[in-house]
Amino acid sequence: MPMHFIHRFDRPHMRLADSPQGEAGSGGGQPGPEAGIDPDNTRILAQSETQGTATATSSIYAVRYGSSEGDQAVTGLTNGGVNVQDRGQLQDKPAYRIRIEFFVGLAVFGGKAATRLKGVING
Repeated sequence: MPMHFIHRFDRPHMRLADSPQGEAGSGGGQPGPEAGIDPDNTRILAQSETQGTATATSSIYAVRYGSSEGDQAVTGLTNGGVNVQDRGQLQDKPAYRIRIEFFVGLAVFGGKAATRLKGVING
């Protein structure tokens, strides 16, 4: 099922796309999070940016995702995959120590992979 992502820099949010039966955000009967307000009643898109003389605007970001440099898109990167090292059981308590290393990154390949439309007014 496709997913739509709404992101404010300090709070990522996700909601499920419409189901094949036309139920908005149903996710197979599981309700998705509300995309407009956080559980602490903070608006996700607060309309709090200043553009020119308007102080109640937002921005819309359009991103093209890809899987390789040739896609000229925003692409996730990894270096060597996941490395797991078993450090064994601790001597002072019944617990195991495991080190997991997974180096990841994000790259923008191409000047048109991501863009911003600023000064959007709700209404």
